[in-house]
Amino acid sequence: MSDESITNKRLSHLESEIDSLRKDDIRQIADELRQLRSALCSPEAIWNGEKPKVEFQVFVRKVNSERKPFVFELSGAIEQLFKASAVRGCILLALFLDLQDRSSGGRGIIDPISRIKELYSQLVGTKDDDDNVLSNIRVALYRFELYLSDTSILNGGSLELKFDQESCRLIPAEDRLSIEDINVNVVCGDYTLSRLLEAFLNTSPLQKVRKSRALHVGSEPAAQDRLLLELFDHKLQVREIGLFYRFSIHSFPVHILEKIGVSDNRIKRAKLVQDGYASNRVQFKEILSRQSVKDYLQHDPTNNQTKLTKADYKDHLRFLLSLVNDTNNYNLVLTDAFFPFYITSFHLGSINSYESFTLFFGPPTDTTSLQTGSLAICNRAVDESIRSGVIRWVEDHPSTTHDKRLVSKELSELLDQL
Repeated sequence: MSDESITNKRLSHLESEIDSLRKDDIRQIADELRQLRSALCSPEAIWNGEKPKVEFQVFVRKVNSERKPFVFELSGAIEQLFKASAVRGCILLALFLDLQDRSSGGRGIIDPISRIKELYSQLVGTKDDDDNVLSNIRVALYRFELYLSDTSILNGGSLELKFDQESCRLIPAEDRLSIEDINVNVVCGDYTLSRLLEAFLNTSPLQKVRKSRALHVGSEPAAQDRLLLELFDHKLQVREIGLFYRFSIHSFPVHILEKIGVSDNRIKRAKLVQDGYASNRVQFKEILSRQSVKDYLQHDPTNNQTKLTKADYKDHLRFLLSLVNDTNNYNLVLTDAFFPFYITSFHLGSINSYESFTLFFGPPTDTTSLQTGSLAICNRAVDESIRSGVIRWVEDHPSTTHDKRLVSKELSELLDQL
């Protein structure tokens, strides 16, 4: 038999083998490869029993080129290297940053066109008027889907992204993948660009904790207040338990918070929590030392830093009594156990599938102070250790009272003494 005949026979056999493979088989193999690659990129997911995420990194840098000043290098689930014009480069940068934020659970960029224009003016600069720049951006966005289709720059590996014209966002091309299945990391080639993009995205404290797993959060309202608000400002179930050295903001009636003059974010958080009790979305166990409650109620007219009157303190106690007596999802626990710190633990999600966040607060120099920073950690092992160790020790202390009737009795006696 001639070499040509042997070759033709082998070719025929291979064609028959390929024909026998169904598309579903090929898709299944591709899925398994994608999951294995993601697992290798993120071995923590295997140990945590989570579904491995499809991961890729975007490295962007500026070069000295008038026509195409941006260079993008994509690695991981998408492997691509390409240059982009000023307008398309700013669009891609904004879309990648939006995707990064949404894949971490954030809301992404609310007004993409305005933010792209802002990026363009800061990164590129222009002598054109604003209307001209906006017109160029809108035209480029209108043609962006076709641009991606022609260049295939977001289809170079185990993941393909497409541009959704209506929402002006990047989404997975395959319906079986959602944003939650993707992990994106945008990295910049120089310090100035990195700082600009961080400020541009204004990444939320909660997303920073999710990404870094541990984060020091300052006491300033833009940091601490915003983090605590974001732990409640969503549709997921929230279960919080904490050791406190003073009443939580959640346990104040709104009119007293307004009188004290707390930030808008704190008032919004209190309303979200109190509405969450009614909708069964929020559960909160507040563990307080009896002495801290008594200290708070020591009304001193000569030292009225909190702006509260005796009538306000009585209103507060009546509000607490209504929460204890009438709200199933709120539990106040009183104890004489000593703990010179403030720890609170959050579970976001269902009982079987949730994220864990633990916040450690240092003691304030003044117990009336409402401004404290924290160390925030996103780690289930740390959270379980704190709950089963420190918090459980306080809950099991001989002086600790859990029974709602007994707690209500103690609060009523304090009310009578005012």
